[in-house]
Amino acid sequence: SNSGLITLGYYGQDNLLWVKQGGRVLTRNARMGVRDLASDNTARIEGAGSQWICGGDWEMGYSYRNLLSVENGGLFACTNVYLSFSGVSSGNVIRAAGAGSIWTNSGPLQVGTDEEAMNSGLEVFTGAVAYSQSAVIGSDAATGHYLRVCGAGAKFQNETFVWIGLTGSLNRL
Repeated sequence: SNSGLITLGYYGQDNLLWVKQGGRVLTRNARMGVRDLASDNTARIEGAGSQWICGGDWEMGYSYRNLLSVENGGLFACTNVYLSFSGVSSGNVIRAAGAGSIWTNSGPLQVGTDEEAMNSGLEVFTGAVAYSQSAVIGSDAATGHYLRVCGAGAKFQNETFVWIGLTGSLNRL
C-alpha cells in the first residue's frame, strides 16, 4: 500500500511490476515510462484476486513500448488514465485479456494527447472487460492510436462518450 506515487521506469528500461496469485497493489497515483529513454517497462496483474487499485491518476508513456497487462482474472482499477501523451511516446499499450480480467477507469481515458505521440492504445481480448467513464483516442493531432476489442466475450463499456480522432488522424476503433 502506498498513499503517494508509484513509478515504474523513471529513466530505466525493462522494469517489471508483477502482481500475481491474489496479490494487491494500492496507490494514490502511478506512472510508467516517465522519461524519453524509459522504454519496455511492464506491469502485469495476473490471476484471480490479483489487483492494482490506483485512486488517482495513472500515466503511462512519456516514452515508448511500455505495457500494462491485466490477465486471466486480474483487476486494474483507476480514476484517470493518460496514455502516450509526450512527443516521443509511441507503442504504449494497455491490454486486458482472458476470462474474468477487468480494466476499469471511473474517469476519463485519454490516449495520445500530444501531436507527436503515436501508435498507442487499449486492447481488450477474449473474455476480458474494460470500462471507462469516457474515452478520447487521438487528440491534439496525435496519430495512429486505437481502441481494439476482439474475441469471444471481449467487451468495452463506456458511460458518456468515445471520441476517435478528436483532432488527430488515422486513429481507430
